[in-house]
Amino acid sequence: MVVVLALPKAEALPKDEIGATFVVPAPHGCDLDCPFCFIRMRREADPAERQLTERDYTDFLDQLNLRCRIGVVSLQGYEPLLPGSWSYSEALLERAAELGIQTTLVTNGTHLADRIPDLVRLGVQAVTVSVDSADAATHDRLRRMPGAFAATLRGLESACASDLEDRLLVASVLQRGKPQYLRAMPQLLNGLGLKRWVVSPLYNVRRTGRGGVVDSPERILFQLIRLNDAAGEHGVQLIVDDDFGFLGTRSGGLAKASALVKRQLSKFDQLVRLSPNGSFSVGREILGRADGDVAIWNPDIERAKTFVPRMIEKRLQVSNGT
Repeated sequence: MVVVLALPKAEALPKDEIGATFVVPAPHGCDLDCPFCFIRMRREADPAERQLTERDYTDFLDQLNLRCRIGVVSLQGYEPLLPGSWSYSEALLERAAELGIQTTLVTNGTHLADRIPDLVRLGVQAVTVSVDSADAATHDRLRRMPGAFAATLRGLESACASDLEDRLLVASVLQRGKPQYLRAMPQLLNGLGLKRWVVSPLYNVRRTGRGGVVDSPERILFQLIRLNDAAGEHGVQLIVDDDFGFLGTRSGGLAKASALVKRQLSKFDQLVRLSPNGSFSVGREILGRADGDVAIWNPDIERAKTFVPRMIEKRLQVSNGT
């Protein structure tokens, strides 16, 4: 899944707020094997010599909350609803709720049906479910797991019949050169009674430096315009996930591009991300590998109450160009 920050609505975060994204460990690996998975490309949740504990995550959140105005806490994969990952997800969601911070979660949907009561209890404001084709065979081929589409559809149907109904979004990755994978998605969503569809262009991730979208912005915009037209025919709102502004200033002379609803950060350093190995990324650093040139927090050496202020100060210096 490529949704970098799963905001609960189309509007961007206010400029004085940050989005805090947490990638939780998957001790036994993910249940799917998506080659385009953003977490996989960043090597964020690979087994490491040392991984953060649940207490490390909540300590980090506490310290971040003391120093920043957090607009949203977003949990991502591999898969935060996996049995081996859930204790981390639950701890973060509970602590964010205690702090009065709205929470969102991105899931592949295969374990969604079992976790609906927990997500309702924890007051998660938005649950983004990743679906990459309305065709079961195509989705399963992309996810390299037979039956993945059926399990996700069961989760969506169960969620639509629960108190989560108004908090659901469906997200799809726009594969390079494969917009046809998504053309039937609006019809599927309409049939489920879902009216919000988030589409993310596929990103690349580099070992060092910053990645970006894998196709030309003009070609992506053209494809998004076609998908937006299809969405409108079925009463579905298409929201383009363009957190880092790769598409925002390039219309390529496409008049209808201005009609696209885009989610974009006001400032790139509004987004911070903590990975299981302790890597801490800010802004477009998130498009680089988590084992690359980023700060690594080792709680055995430095407590969160000293690491977090150092990183926040560094973020402010970078933002101010000093």
